[in-house]
Amino acid sequence: MIETDFATIHFKATLRDIVETVKHSKKKYFPIVKKNNKLLELFIWIISEKKCSIQNTMIQ
Repeated sequence: MIETDFATIHFKATLRDIVETVKHSKKKYFPIVKKNNKLLELFIWIISEKKCSIQNTMIQ
């Protein structure tokens, strides 16, 4: 099954925009897109009891 209901983050989004998107989503993966919705990278938000980290995956 492929999920398609992701909240996307525009590549020029401010930190405030990103925080709001992450805060209101139950997902931990956020596609970073251009204005034509072309995928640039994948933003991964990881929260555990000991740490919080952010990973970016470049798309080529």
